[in-house]
Amino acid sequence: LSYSFLFVLLTFSLVMLINRRLLSEIAFQEEKYFKVFHESPNVIMLTRLVDAKILEVNQSFEVLTGFLASEAIGRSSFSLNLWENEESRYQIISALKEKGTLRKVESAFRIRNGNLVDCSISADIILIEGEEFILITVEDISAFKKLLNELMNSAEELKHLNATKDKLFSIIAHDLRGPFANIINLSELLKDQIQSKEYEGIDEYANLIQTSTQKVTGLLSNLLEWSQLKTGKMNFCRTPTNLHDLLIEVVDLLK
Repeated sequence: LSYSFLFVLLTFSLVMLINRRLLSEIAFQEEKYFKVFHESPNVIMLTRLVDAKILEVNQSFEVLTGFLASEAIGRSSFSLNLWENEESRYQIISALKEKGTLRKVESAFRIRNGNLVDCSISADIILIEGEEFILITVEDISAFKKLLNELMNSAEELKHLNATKDKLFSIIAHDLRGPFANIINLSELLKDQIQSKEYEGIDEYANLIQTSTQKVTGLLSNLLEWSQLKTGKMNFCRTPTNLHDLLIEVVDLLK
């Protein structure tokens, strides 16, 4: 009897030891997955496939959406109006049923104040006690999208500035060459007449040189103002302009 009692006691102790170790391992695994679930920087939701009822959410869900876990659990994602529209969820569900998994699908996620947040959604269908659930991970990419838009705008602005620079160089090469050539030619004629002591008409050449120089100066000033305008460095100020005088000036330049 003593031997049988000791044998039963030893067996019971061994079973208790094994159970204690199993319970400790289960508790460790539960704590590990609990921390992974709730401390993830991305939103994690567990919803029922058939009616979108929310069974569990993590802390990041509360941070992003503004809904407390207690307000979300037990309600459907439709009643919380989390999706941009019902069609968005149906498209994701259809693709999920077809492929069994989704990775980084861009969609809009509506938060508590009604604003839409650009998100990247990953999802998997899992079975719990024979029922299908969706494990959804939502990553907020609104900051990334904003940065991407800023980069695209900067690239477009840089492209515009390069085009402006090329046009400016083209204008300088084309429009300044003619007036400077006129000044050089008139200066040579004036020099030749002075050297040959033929003073008749030199006042006309001097006036033409002065006029051409003024035109070049005005053109350079216009080019500088135009470049400032194209690069956004010029302040806009409305002032009256005499259109007739401006047209006469342009006609004289072309003459």
